[in-house]
Amino acid sequence: HDFVGAVALGTRALHLQPKSSYALGVLVDANIELGRYADARSALQRMLDARPDLSSYSRASYLFELEGRIPAARRALQAAVSSGAPARENTAWAQVQLGNLDFNHGSPAAAAADYSAALRTDHGFVTALAAQAKLDAALGHYTLAAATYRTVVARYPLPAYVIGLGDVYRVSGHPRAAAR
Repeated sequence: HDFVGAVALGTRALHLQPKSSYALGVLVDANIELGRYADARSALQRMLDARPDLSSYSRASYLFELEGRIPAARRALQAAVSSGAPARENTAWAQVQLGNLDFNHGSPAAAAADYSAALRTDHGFVTALAAQAKLDAALGHYTLAAATYRTVVARYPLPAYVIGLGDVYRVSGHPRAAAR
């Protein structure tokens, strides 16, 4: 989280390779975290010009969402998905991010479609499974949410996933399972 240092390193890297999309990505991320949105926008535009791909479009989406420009954020994530990636997991990740954007902004049906698309892209992608479990829980489908969370936790027991499973157990009337 040394964002000031990251800006310095990203700037130095750009002096060595002026069109490096990796260095530009560092500058976008660090400037966003520092609240320097104008600098982030400038680096992002250079990144998009140099290499319009999943990495640059997903960063654009994040910046647009922070600015409250949700339709633009959604379009940028759709472009990220469409741009493809060398690994299916990367495309599936972008599809999950699109689902999270839809979920967070009141479109559960669209989120479900996005999570399903991610699972078609990369069957068993744990991040997509966890997102689907969270959506099922939000919709009150606790039995399905718990089953999916159990699958996720068995494969990748991140605290957020274990907590999600415990929350589902708690709200569905299974306090012992929740405590466990």
